[in-house]
This record gives sequence, structure tokens and C-alpha cells, in this order.
Amino acid sequence: MIQTSLFGATASRRRFLKSGLMSLAPLALQNSATQAQSGSKKPAICLFSKPLQALNPRELAEFCVTLGVEGVDLTVRPEGHVLPEQVTKDLPSAVRILAASGLKVSMITTAIVDPDDAATVAIIQTAGDLGIPYLKLGYYHYQQFDDIPATLQQVRRKVQAIGELCQRHKIQAGFHNHSGAYVGAALWDLHEILHDLPEPWVGSYFDGAHATLEGGDAGWRIGMNLLLPRIKMVAVKDFRWQRIPGERYSKAEFGPLGEGEVRWDEILEVLKKAGFSGPISLHVEYTAAQDNSRKEQERVMKLMRKDLSSLQNALRQRGLI
Repeated sequence: MIQTSLFGATASRRRFLKSGLMSLAPLALQNSATQAQSGSKKPAICLFSKPLQALNPRELAEFCVTLGVEGVDLTVRPEGHVLPEQVTKDLPSAVRILAASGLKVSMITTAIVDPDDAATVAIIQTAGDLGIPYLKLGYYHYQQFDDIPATLQQVRRKVQAIGELCQRHKIQAGFHNHSGAYVGAALWDLHEILHDLPEPWVGSYFDGAHATLEGGDAGWRIGMNLLLPRIKMVAVKDFRWQRIPGERYSKAEFGPLGEGEVRWDEILEVLKKAGFSGPISLHVEYTAAQDNSRKEQERVMKLMRKDLSSLQNALRQRGLI
């Protein structure tokens, strides 16, 4: 993990951001050229880096090349591969290291929730200058359930302001639908938040597993179709309901792709018909490398290869890759 140090004064941070523009420009041009040369307008698979937090960027690059993915969904958040306090220095460095191995940062996963937070502008500006096309927002939580409309309006105002920052720096933001007491877990709430916000710059980061967990048989379908015109990115994972001894209720247990409750065949058909072409982030969060040893990397690699193969086959069957 890249080490952290605290931001200096606001004026110093602004001078640093401005002085870094020239060094970031070549990376932005390289990233844009790579996208233009592909010209396929088809989704590309990237690997969510969270399960590989024990690996530094060079080790992460080697792992991803061996695995056979073309992109990385890089964590840029507390305890991530890039820490918010260090983003102006460490994100360009990570992008260079990954690019040297032929990998692109297809998107970044952030904890951004407040447009007025000092790190928010730094992350959005740095990522935009690097030509990274997408970022995932952080999470908003329901503290109480007795004034939901007020909560939605408060979140909407924050997301709108963040969307304006994204527009300024030419990077698209996705709101992830996480199950539980998270704002947006109910997809119609997310639709309400996103309605009339600047469509090119803020939309849905659709997670079929969390949508199924909250939506059951038809709720995910209703919500997905509401959000379909605004889906920017897609997170891929699977889960099963497990009965835990001694517990009254079943719990969701995430596991191998294609062996759980998520109807990915149906979800992918919807995406195909809609002409979806954003990044597909493969989440293999039911396992994580405990250290950066070769043995541990090989264990995780075996599980990730199985899920990657399942996803690639499903996408090929539908002409999505």
C-alpha cells in the first residue's frame, strides 16, 4: 500500500495541483488514445483491486497481467491502494506503473460523498487530468427511516454538486447501489436522486448482486430498467442465502460467480439490448490476499481465474466482448 502523509495548507495544495498538470497531460493523452484506438464501443472487464490490498502497485500490475485482465478498478480511498491524502502524487505513479505493464485504470473506487471535502476536488481533478473516465462515489447511510424524502433531498444536493465538479474535470461518477441501510439500496430511491442531474457526468454504478439481495425476484428488474439509461458502470459478483446455525434469519454469503442467486444471464441480456459499453468491474471479495507472498497470490489467482472465465464466457455468448 502506498504510504500516507497529511495535506499541507490549502494554498500549497492548489499550487501543487497546478504544477502537476504538465506531468499528468501525457498520461491523459495516452489513456485517451488507447480508448480511441479500441473503437469497439463494447464493455471491458477490469479487476476491483480491493481483494489485493496486500500488493503494492507493481505487484498488482504483475498479478493482473498474469490473470489476463486489461484494466484495473483501483481503490482511491482510506485503506486503498491510493490514499486520498496522497492522490496528487500516488495516483499518477500508480497509473504509470500499471500502464508500463499494458494495463489501464478503467475506473477508480473512492469514498467521495462531500463536494466540500478537501480531498474531493484533489481526487476528481487528478483523475480527470489523468484521463481516467469513471469514478465510484462513496456511501450515504440512512440514520433513521422516518424522514426518507428529506434524506434523499440532502443526498441529491451533494451528488449534484459532485456531478458539477465531475463535469468541470471531465470524469463520470457512478452511484453504487449497496444493500443494507444505504441510500440507494432501493433502486427507485437512487432513481429519485439521479433524476434531472447532469446525465453525462453522474449516473448509476449498477451492482446486480446487491440489487438482487434487496430486490428479490422482480425488484432488481424494475430498478434496473428505471436506471438503465443512466448506468455508467457495472459491478459483477454473486451470493447465496445461507442458513446460519443459531440464527433466526438467513444471511447473504458472497461466493463464486455463476453459483449463486444473481441472474446474470438476464442482466447481461438487458445490458446488451441497451448497448451498454462502460467498464465491468469483477469483484472477487469472498477471498482476499492476506499477504503478498507467492503462495497467497497463487491461491487468490486460482479463484479469480475461475470467476473471470465465467464472466468472459457469459459476455462472449452475448457478443458483449
